[in-house]
Amino acid sequence: MNVSLPDVLTAEAWLAENGVRDNLLAHCRLVGAVARHLAKRLRGAGETVDPELAHRGGLLHDIAKHAAKGTGVSHEIVGAQLLRERGQPELAEIALRHGMWAPVTEGQRPETWEQKVVYYADRVAMPPRVAPVAERFADVRRRKPELADVLPQYEAAAYAQEREIAERLGLTVEELRRELEREVGRAAS
Repeated sequence: MNVSLPDVLTAEAWLAENGVRDNLLAHCRLVGAVARHLAKRLRGAGETVDPELAHRGGLLHDIAKHAAKGTGVSHEIVGAQLLRERGQPELAEIALRHGMWAPVTEGQRPETWEQKVVYYADRVAMPPRVAPVAERFADVRRRKPELADVLPQYEAAAYAQEREIAERLGLTVEELRRELEREVGRAAS
């Protein structure tokens, strides 16, 4: 583990300090679990990736979801700032690059494996389970109809990230989804 990372209790205290409760906390925990699982698998496939950094990045990715409301600044940017202030530049970059538009936005594209697995984990985490990308985007369409024009582009980016991870692991996308449902879904329930 990266010794400069906060432990889980500290990370969860930071979430609580920033208004993260119940449903959002469950989502953050699931994103962290999916990200850690994928990072471990990718490391086993020979990639340079830190599973604990991926986990903490997933756990803290929405640290500013409530704090940013009404500020006119996205929670990704506010979260990155909060994490930088806490001496966590790697976690700040993960928070900055997890938004559904990140892969199509200059300066926010996920670049490291830790950033990529957190971005993807956020697209499939629907507590208490891991759901297909299509289901997660259907939920976004229902909750945010004002994004209808841009969601197809964001959804395509999510599918591209899913394919990249699956291919690196030597899996089909369907095999990746089943593995996450079996391995992470079981642990989260």
